[in-house]
Amino acid sequence: PGALGLLADAAAADPGNPRIFLRMAQVHAAAGDTTAAEQVLDSLPAAEQDTPETRQLRSQLFFDRIALDAEPPEVLSRRLDESPNDSAARYQLAAHKVMANDIEPALEDLLQIMQNDRKFGDDAARNALLRLFDMLGDDPAIRRYRARMFTLLH
Repeated sequence: PGALGLLADAAAADPGNPRIFLRMAQVHAAAGDTTAAEQVLDSLPAAEQDTPETRQLRSQLFFDRIALDAEPPEVLSRRLDESPNDSAARYQLAAHKVMANDIEPALEDLLQIMQNDRKFGDDAARNALLRLFDMLGDDPAIRRYRARMFTLLH
């Protein structure tokens, strides 16, 4: 059996172990099945809903879903070449960059939207930045981006 089969066997043997279900959600996410991953996360006990690992995976799924619903990165890049203030294209491209683990350019894109078009998507760029910070945890490399976001807010 594949990874999900092995994890299902492990879950049957140890149904109270939330780590197994977290791994199942990660496997679903890696396979591009964001809905199944979210369903597994939703089934976790309340105490597991707010762990750093669960929050990180939920944040990853947030960006995965945006990117999967968006146009391809090449099309979005062309749109930005033609219209640099196209916040929707920049936002979707940032999600693609997060999926490709191209984090700093994604942070730059989101900060640019926040700076130039704060109302876009009901403050979508700020919310996405918060999710991205959650996803990255306490990575020292992103502290300056947190500071820049704070400066834009105040």
